[in-house]
Amino acid sequence: MTASAFFAPLIGGVIGYITNDIAIKMLFRPRKAIYIGSWKVPFTPGLIPQQKERIARSIGDVVSAQLLDTETLRAAVLSEESIDLLRTKITAFIDSFSTCEDTAEELAVRWFGQENFDRAAGAAESAIEELLLHKLTESNLGTEIVSRCMELLRGKLGFGLQSIFFQQDFMGMIESAIGSVIDELLQQLAPDLIHSEVQKLSQEMRDKRLCDIYAENQERIPELVDHLISLYEKLLGDNLDKLVQAVDISGIIRSKISAFDAEELEKLIFEIMKKELNAIVYLGALLGFLMGFLNLFLMNFA
Repeated sequence: MTASAFFAPLIGGVIGYITNDIAIKMLFRPRKAIYIGSWKVPFTPGLIPQQKERIARSIGDVVSAQLLDTETLRAAVLSEESIDLLRTKITAFIDSFSTCEDTAEELAVRWFGQENFDRAAGAAESAIEELLLHKLTESNLGTEIVSRCMELLRGKLGFGLQSIFFQQDFMGMIESAIGSVIDELLQQLAPDLIHSEVQKLSQEMRDKRLCDIYAENQERIPELVDHLISLYEKLLGDNLDKLVQAVDISGIIRSKISAFDAEELEKLIFEIMKKELNAIVYLGALLGFLMGFLNLFLMNFA
């Protein structure tokens, strides 16, 4: 056996390396179809650029149906570990206010901007004023006050004086008249009074430091956290199906992959599977070397 014969396995290894490397590159390249006249050169563009839409659709369907389906998401976001982590995060967030010297308004403006804060605060104040005014006017407070006062007065007078001063028909007229007057006065005066008080309370809340709010409500924080956790569980538990349908995970993934150009898609796949693709190239070299060695062995023993 000559020394030159041993080059056969080496040549086989080189050929295996090169062919596998070219085959992998041909998955992505050329990135556009190549034409000679009206004839399209076979295997152009590469397989992945050519089938990008189908690949995007398939990946989107698999992810949404098998990996991120409703039950999988429900198990993840409502698991005991997730709830414990959320509770820890909420508690830490609230506790961060214990040393915060900012006022409630300063924090809200920093988060949402002055315009959005003013709009939200104004809407909240108006809603509270309307609710209080509605409750006040619907309660017939004047008539109720007069009726209670008359009952107290009857209790303090003796039976004889009651018979003199509290004849039913006459006193009923008095109660109705006075109650109507008070109700009318309340309807006239209440809007301004309620507006003034709501504005005063609102300004007090705006000017209050967060550390003071925290100190005043520290004992109620665990209860607040429990309430927020319950709200989170209820909202997600009742609406996760609708949320998944509204988000359309499959469509998002499909559109995202479709938006990649061929170069970006190649870079992304190589970042994910660089070791595996290189392993295929090296495996081709190894198989080429073994086939060359086997061919040399068979030739010498034929």
